Amino acid sequence: MKIMALAYKELKDILSEKIYIFGFLLQLFIVMGIVLIGFSYSYIAQIEDKTSVATNDTEFAKFLAQDEEILCFYSKNFFGDAYVQNIENAFYVYTDDKDLFDTLKTRIEEYYFRDEDPLRSPILKIDFIREKRVVPEFIEVMYSLLVPIVLLLPVFLSMNMLSDSIVGEKERKTFEILLASPLTRFEIILGKLAPVIFLGFFQISLWLFVISRKNVYIKNIFALYIFLLILMILFFSISVIFSMLSSNIREANIYLTIFMMFLSFLMFIPLPSLGIFNSIIKYSPVVGIVKITTNLIDISILKYFIIYLVSAMIAIFIAKKVLERDESLKL
Repeated sequence: MKIMALAYKELKDILSEKIYIFGFLLQLFIVMGIVLIGFSYSYIAQIEDKTSVATNDTEFAKFLAQDEEILCFYSKNFFGDAYVQNIENAFYVYTDDKDLFDTLKTRIEEYYFRDEDPLRSPILKIDFIREKRVVPEFIEVMYSLLVPIVLLLPVFLSMNMLSDSIVGEKERKTFEILLASPLTRFEIILGKLAPVIFLGFFQISLWLFVISRKNVYIKNIFALYIFLLILMILFFSISVIFSMLSSNIREANIYLTIFMMFLSFLMFIPLPSLGIFNSIIKYSPVVGIVKITTNLIDISILKYFIIYLVSAMIAIFIAKKVLERDESLKL
């Protein structure tokens, strides 16, 4: 209850600040801009050797999305390695790859006969049309860059929100009152993190809804939320550490800006194919998000959960120690 009371107070304080409301609206414009950029400037490509397939049948798109070898989208436009057009249960497969047609034919038959009573139409027709039509739509750029940016944007901006809250209390000399409360140092950290995590998830859910309106199918939503929760705990704990080491808001913002610039460089800037850089890229949060949103969950993806969960636990432990150190120095 004490943690909930602190979290509720922090949430009210955050929502009362106009700059945070402005930041939320700014994110909305950024997300819409990212989606428009994805549609305007990116082209069809495969992600990790996946086959891109588009179809005008929403139910078939959902059915095909279960295949980890295929990246499937609903669209009324012709694009991808293959386009499957369903006209009253007559399927027309547009592709220049006969092997891909054979694979899709099998999938169509599985889809059509998936119910006990499959005769929704007297005849199942599947035609191979040797033609590949490509429209400049977004697949690779959207999934490998723009979707991670949209999902991580609320996390990065919330780090400043949390930092301003802590350092602001230090400057107003109210943080000492909080330290003198019956709350443990760990409970104080949780109380500070909880409202920011709540707002982060609210924004992420809203952005996912926005991009879903553009027919971007995100796999493993529940696993994605768990992974983003772990990332939030990690990055927000780091924000707490920087805040406790800073004497004013300006200093804390400098620390966070440098940290986020460094983090963005590692996650979004192409690095040379060298040993250490390969490891950094391979286990980057962006790669984890791409794998979770485009693959079926397996052991290789669980590595990302373990790595960042351990990192988050270490970060929150260090934040607690820094908080105790700051308190002992004041005493």
